[in-house]
Amino acid sequence: MAKSEAALLTLPGMEDIAAQEIEELLNKKGVVCSSFVLFPFEKKEDLFHITYFSQSARKVVEIFSFVKHHHESYEIIIKKMIVQLDQKKIKDIISQNATFNITCIKENYSSETSSPDIAAELAKPIADFTRAKAVYQNPQIPFILFITKEEAMFGLDIAGIDLSKRDYKIFIGAQSLKGPLAYALTRLAGFEEGKSILDPFCGSGTIPIEAAFHACHRSINFFRKKNLFFCKEDVALHLTETLDKKQKKEVKAKIWAIGDSFTHIASTKKNAKVAGVYDFLNYSRTEINYLDAKFEGDTFDCIVTQPPILSQRANENKLRRLYTQFFDEVAFLLKKKGKLVLLCKHPDHFLPEAERVKLPLHSQRQIWQGQEEFTILIFEK
Repeated sequence: MAKSEAALLTLPGMEDIAAQEIEELLNKKGVVCSSFVLFPFEKKEDLFHITYFSQSARKVVEIFSFVKHHHESYEIIIKKMIVQLDQKKIKDIISQNATFNITCIKENYSSETSSPDIAAELAKPIADFTRAKAVYQNPQIPFILFITKEEAMFGLDIAGIDLSKRDYKIFIGAQSLKGPLAYALTRLAGFEEGKSILDPFCGSGTIPIEAAFHACHRSINFFRKKNLFFCKEDVALHLTETLDKKQKKEVKAKIWAIGDSFTHIASTKKNAKVAGVYDFLNYSRTEINYLDAKFEGDTFDCIVTQPPILSQRANENKLRRLYTQFFDEVAFLLKKKGKLVLLCKHPDHFLPEAERVKLPLHSQRQIWQGQEEFTILIFEK
């Protein structure tokens, strides 16, 4: 591991999107691992920058100890970590009598011991050599212990909060997506400023809102910057204010949020207003089979959406007709070389429809949101 290295924790299945974002924001190559990306940094401002602007991150961690393991017990992992720990570096962060907390996150790592109990095992030696106090709530210093099937790391939680949560998500629906996942879908479609994007099943608007944040270079943490741990430093708060000045007041991208009910459009508008990107989106209540009457053919570079899921409670015949109408509209609306990105649970519901309208499957991947597994289908016209 490099002398100064950090990790961006992300959703399993979108590590390459996180690495792309790191390269764009910091001009640094990351090393893709399972559920996180390692990257070097020269100065703390790099960590502040990526933490403030990243749309793919769950956490950003300044690493103090990193070990590889082979399905070993947490006791052995922690022993290896303690050997690696630079006590001087940690003492520079934790003053005597200060309070700290360690949040343990297990990702695809099996252990009957709870995450808080594992964290407590590492907190004991740190409390001993720093003379600081481990607490469960409102710590002065937040740490992260992240354990996967083959790696484990301990370090400083730069934000001190879950970066995957979005404060703008006030009005949500049954199929509401996490912000990082919605962001990943737009990037897999190749969306960037100057391109056009459509979400015809916009729900509560997460996909078009995340697209707007990316297009206008606005931080998702704009309104909560003072809640971020690193912003307790004046230099960091000043940096975020400097970065805010680079936000674009106008964007060339055309971002459309379409829904078939007034409830969906109202929710999207309210969430976009809370997010501060209301003026960057276009809104319309339009049913799927009327999209060709609203738009000309070959209009969109990207169509990104999560169609309604065919479940036991759903009307199967009605949804099957909806899927057929949807692919007819996609074939008409998508530009040549344009991409359709679908988030779904049952790919077999969509692949025959794509084949019918001669829309080739470019690639597919599995991704996890919490305990739910989804498939992302990427088609290119």
